[in-house]
Amino acid sequence: MRIGLTGKLLLVLGLTSTLSVVGMGLAARWSFQYGFLDFLGQQELKRLSPIGEALLQAYGEEGSWDFLTDHPRLWPRMVDEAMESVIGDAAITEPPPPPRPRPQPPGAPPRSPLFRPPPPSFRPPPPPRHEQLLARLRLLDAEQQLIAGHRIDAPAAAKEVLTPLTHDGLVVGWLGLSAPIWLENELAQRFYRQHNRSLLWISLVALTVALLLGTVFGAALLRRIRAVAEGARRLAQGNYQTRVRLKGRDELTGLGQDFNQLAVTLERSEALRRSAMADVSHELRTPLAVARAELDALIDGIRPCGKERLEQLQGRLLTLGRLLDDLYDLALSDSGALHYRFEPLDLSAILRATVADGEASCANRQLALHAQIDDGLRMEGDAGRLRQVLDNLLTNSLRYTDAGGLIRITATAAGGTLLIAIADTAPSVDPALLEHLFDRFYRVEASRSRAKGGAGLGLAICRTIVEAHGGCITARTADCGGLEIQLRFNLAQAQVRSGSRPRKRTG
Repeated sequence: MRIGLTGKLLLVLGLTSTLSVVGMGLAARWSFQYGFLDFLGQQELKRLSPIGEALLQAYGEEGSWDFLTDHPRLWPRMVDEAMESVIGDAAITEPPPPPRPRPQPPGAPPRSPLFRPPPPSFRPPPPPRHEQLLARLRLLDAEQQLIAGHRIDAPAAAKEVLTPLTHDGLVVGWLGLSAPIWLENELAQRFYRQHNRSLLWISLVALTVALLLGTVFGAALLRRIRAVAEGARRLAQGNYQTRVRLKGRDELTGLGQDFNQLAVTLERSEALRRSAMADVSHELRTPLAVARAELDALIDGIRPCGKERLEQLQGRLLTLGRLLDDLYDLALSDSGALHYRFEPLDLSAILRATVADGEASCANRQLALHAQIDDGLRMEGDAGRLRQVLDNLLTNSLRYTDAGGLIRITATAAGGTLLIAIADTAPSVDPALLEHLFDRFYRVEASRSRAKGGAGLGLAICRTIVEAHGGCITARTADCGGLEIQLRFNLAQAQVRSGSRPRKRTG
């Protein structure tokens, strides 16, 4: 039989409540039985203080306990004589006055001698309470060795109440009183049974209340859990607009917030995926369609097969090649198979080569290219991958900077950090969109990006390569009115030691 979450929760609550109530009941019974007996022993021992005073007086006169070890019969007599002074004891131990003879009715026969009143010297035997007390009371020396009284077993000794006997500031003995056997009389047994019945009813009431409260609060908790479970089912079915609303400030509310954030991320990822499929299809289909039309025109003789036509076809194929390379690099990065060859390199030289190769393109687009690169910027990395990053960033600025603008490249090292910044002039990017620039297939404005050529993969690949080198890449609004991309590398990690050998690493 399969038990649901509700049944399991109620079962756990029931078992927990039952065990808690049973444990509390047993603990209360044990505490009452032993703690109360200990309290009675302490109270009784205080009432028997005259016995201790008598023993100390005799010890002071004799100088030791030898008088008791040599004459064991003195022990019960001393206890009886000391008990004479206990309040209320005299009423018990004092012989009752002789009964007065009842007046004899006239004409009644004389009383038999068997019913004559006892003589005045008659004393009744001592009450049995003293005998019970002697069975529980004993005297120990300073090392708690038995001097007088009965020997008791170890379990009874553990329940024994001891009081020290001090003479001249030193402990010369101990007066021990065993726990009273208070359940021997009918009144004590009746009280004990009543206490157990009360404890049982209290336990049942507590268990019932615990189960009711547990059921109420458990049902409320289960409703919140079911809300999250239902939202997860809808999310798994593709309904990415699903949100759960939970009140409170506990961990379950935090789980609901994380669930909502997951739904937002999946919704955005799904939108990007659909947009990416459309963009990739368009980016692949458009140059293929143009190239096919050009080839058909050349084959049919509509257009002459000249160098200019062939260069146009080559440009279309290069565009397709770059897009396929970007997709391939992203696939390798996702699978962890994007390879890097790390070796000591001069980043200053790579930057200057990038600037030199981009001057002609900037001039064709009527853009000024300024570079301020420090000498001796050395680090450990993959020269080809870093050059790919710089080319992508420069191409991105060339593509989206208005004619007559400026592209500025700076590279400095300070405070153990190597900083590379590529800034351009207008147009800029909305600050709220800067954090999404490095997402795959993300483009600030799809029609404008598509018209200028770009599938939204270049910056995503740049972030992958920079992070593989232990650096970070960020975007912000440039002080010259456009967009600024910053690359930061930690020289403490990137600087290679002299004499190190090149090695390969898989990112």
